[in-house]
Amino acid sequence: MKRMLLLILSFAFLGLWIVGLFSPDRSSSIHIALIVALLFFLRSIMTLGVDIPAVKKTSKENN
Repeated sequence: MKRMLLLILSFAFLGLWIVGLFSPDRSSSIHIALIVALLFFLRSIMTLGVDIPAVKKTSKENN
């Protein structure tokens, strides 16, 4: 459920970023928001399918 919500938010930010590219207003605040949205999208896409397994020490490593 959390991954689906993150995926939906990521594509929403990507859509806003694309719309912002073609907006007639070229203020710096829009550019900053676009960069933040793009970075959020890239980060979420790169971490969506990655499961980090818990590191378990074996008995040899404990000694």
